[in-house]
Amino acid sequence: MFNNFYTGKRVLITGHAGFKGSWLTFWLYMLGAEVSGYSLLPDSNPRLYEILKLSSFLSHELIADIRDAQKLKHFVAEVKPEIVIHLAAQPLVLESYRDPFGTYATNVMGTLNLLQSGRECASVKALVNVTTDKVYENLEDGRAYSEQDRLGGYDMYSSSKACSEILSSSFRRSFLDKPESLLLATARAGNVIGGGDFSADRLVPDCMRALSAGRSVLLRHPKANRPWQFVLEPLAGYLTLAKALYEGRKDLADSFNFGPETGQIKSVCEMAELMVKIWGCGNVQCTDEDGAHEAALLRLDNRKAQQQLQILPVLDVQRALEVTVKWYQAYFSGNADMLQFTADQINTFALTAADKHLAWSK
Repeated sequence: MFNNFYTGKRVLITGHAGFKGSWLTFWLYMLGAEVSGYSLLPDSNPRLYEILKLSSFLSHELIADIRDAQKLKHFVAEVKPEIVIHLAAQPLVLESYRDPFGTYATNVMGTLNLLQSGRECASVKALVNVTTDKVYENLEDGRAYSEQDRLGGYDMYSSSKACSEILSSSFRRSFLDKPESLLLATARAGNVIGGGDFSADRLVPDCMRALSAGRSVLLRHPKANRPWQFVLEPLAGYLTLAKALYEGRKDLADSFNFGPETGQIKSVCEMAELMVKIWGCGNVQCTDEDGAHEAALLRLDNRKAQQQLQILPVLDVQRALEVTVKWYQAYFSGNADMLQFTADQINTFALTAADKHLAWSK
């Protein structure tokens, strides 16, 4: 995969202990990279990071907060990464209502800490700042948002990530204009699903916990529509983008959407009912117990990533849900080797991409 580019590359992942970070860490290890991680432990039990015992696959690791500028700077200088993928964040909309100051401190100032640390470390050639599809001023008018659309965000999480996008653009123009400067891009991904997410207030883990315990699935916003995609879809995009930046593609030091085709967008209720069907039993109930605002409709235009990075969706939403539910069923069975199970899902995903002749799968 990736033409063996990642073999021996020093890659730093911030937020490596999170859901997406854990998948990315393990995938990079499988690709032969020398992976380092800087992260807090997610507030969930269990954690995919511990299920896979990822500490044993890391060359360097520090469990710490990206708001600690000095600690982060020293760690980056110590591990001397060539590529940095920034995932560390406060990632939950509802939590941003409860803790707006912490959300902004992490998602904005924490990002600035990392950008400055990367700028001061001569080994860093490429940095991908992962934000979110929620950075747009979403008018919920049915159209898909492209990278040129206005940034905004109704809730504090979304607006903090929009600020992170503006920060990245300003930082690039202010400090990264020399020939030897690192190349910086941002990645805006749609809602990801996959095994190992145990966060609170997210659709898939909420459904999996309920179904495994024999409870009804309760939905807060059943009519909300989202651009759902399997977790490895955007990760393939991040890895492709980071590779291109490392190779000096200054034209790609920009923002990119990574999302499914618009025809794959489904409502929360449709997703939950599909998960119940795949699981084999259960039922879905709706509730309005949480009055916090969340967008009812969000669509992404992924044509830029398709045209400039040759990133195309691998799995449709039905297949993505099947793979996801199988992971949780294996985990909750208590007798599966989850490390091997996860590795098999990565390899199967790559083989499916190869069947579609996607460039990164070679």
